[in-house]
Amino acid sequence: MADERPPPTYFGAPPRSLAAGAAFAARAAARLRMLAGFAARTARAWMVAARGLVSLRLERRRLERSRATLQYELGGAALAEDAELVDELRGRLRACVGECERLEREARATVAHARSQTAEERSAAARTEIHPRPSARHRQWAILDSNQGPPPYQSGALTN
Repeated sequence: MADERPPPTYFGAPPRSLAAGAAFAARAAARLRMLAGFAARTARAWMVAARGLVSLRLERRRLERSRATLQYELGGAALAEDAELVDELRGRLRACVGECERLEREARATVAHARSQTAEERSAAARTEIHPRPSARHRQWAILDSNQGPPPYQSGALTN
């Protein structure tokens, strides 16, 4: 005897097959792995930058103390009117100031490098978006992916 039960009535969407659920779970797991990799690579980029910045700032602090000592000695040499010592101390002071400026440029470059790595990782992790055209007459669409770069409001936020 055939099954004479009426077909079931569904309220809302009909149940999905197990294959669809497994595909959804696989996509979610892949997205989670991708986001975890993004977080790890971003954290690594900033940790490397922080380590470099700490060493640069320690070196700069040492140079600032040396600069203060040189300025004090230069004042004493100028007061004593020792022209040779004044010229020597001026040269050493200029070299010290130049080294401080070099360290500052290197610190800025380190931060810029970390920012660019983070921006590249962020754009790689961004989802692809499909935007409809503004005109309803044309049934065309466009795919925007990570190749377009940051939106206009983000381009200013990523710079100093």
